[in-house]
Amino acid sequence: VGFGSAGGAAGGFGVAYTAGDHTFTFQNLNDPNSAAQADSTRSAAILDYTGKFMENKLNLNVWNKSYKTGDLARTATVLGVKYDFGAAVVDFDFVTASADVTTSTKNEATGQIVNVAVPVGDMKYIAKVEASEDKNAGTKANTYSNFGVAAQWNLTPDASSHLHAAYNVLSSKAETAGAKAHVENQLQVGFKAFVDILK
Repeated sequence: VGFGSAGGAAGGFGVAYTAGDHTFTFQNLNDPNSAAQADSTRSAAILDYTGKFMENKLNLNVWNKSYKTGDLARTATVLGVKYDFGAAVVDFDFVTASADVTTSTKNEATGQIVNVAVPVGDMKYIAKVEASEDKNAGTKANTYSNFGVAAQWNLTPDASSHLHAAYNVLSSKAETAGAKAHVENQLQVGFKAFVDILK
């Protein structure tokens, strides 16, 4: 259990409970920047659960945040699942968020991400697909997609130093009459090096 506070009436508390491979966390935070909002409604509640199953092959994470802006409700939720098949590691994430515009209408956004990583010796090959959309007052406004592939050459056994290259295709489209999709191609090449300067 933890408590905290700072100037401007900021503060909050958090509780964490761990049982074996499962961790539950709850936080309640007060936002001091919402001066026009009632003190009783300007806090943010955050719930987080992480768990491991099947000898750590299956990992699950659920995260939720709810708060208000101008006394209108806002929520964000993330569901993440990761499974290690041995020959490949697959991650799936589902994200959703909503914000009330009035007491009867809301804006929403949803997205899905699939990531597949295949280790082969000192190499790791990665493919990633993303798709999302947002709605304004129930009407689809924009759609987005991303497809990427990458290769990573590990220079150290723990992969703390490696070379990598990635190629991504990003697309976005406004859902209005006559709108055309905007497509962007990205090529990235880089390296990461870890050096212990204290030795």
